[in-house]
Amino acid sequence: MPKNTGKKFELEVYDAIKSLLDNEQLGLVPSSCKVFKGKGYYSKDRESDIITDISVEVYVGDSTIPSIIWVWECKDYGKSVPVDDIEEFHSKLSQIGGNRTKGTIIASNVAFQAGALKFASSKGI
Repeated sequence: MPKNTGKKFELEVYDAIKSLLDNEQLGLVPSSCKVFKGKGYYSKDRESDIITDISVEVYVGDSTIPSIIWVWECKDYGKSVPVDDIEEFHSKLSQIGGNRTKGTIIASNVAFQAGALKFASSKGI
């Protein structure tokens, strides 16, 4: 795999999410949202930031704290996505914002292992 393939895929996903949001196709009000690429969220468990591929923060009214943080994890592998990756992502979501987080994993041209799909489904990912 070329060195920057993953970053290129992340940029493609970022652009697609931004476009879907701007065209009101994500079920969110664009003026209440901010989209980020590579934003860090502090984890008390790590005592450092967890860097996300893409995140969408949803704000209600004049609040400065997002009511929802939708984190998108991009997987550009040459093999199927294993359950371990989904479990790790779920742990990160819990550390980022607990019940305020929603997670989506998007893969390029690969499948998810059966166990990965089952775990993701059970956790609402």
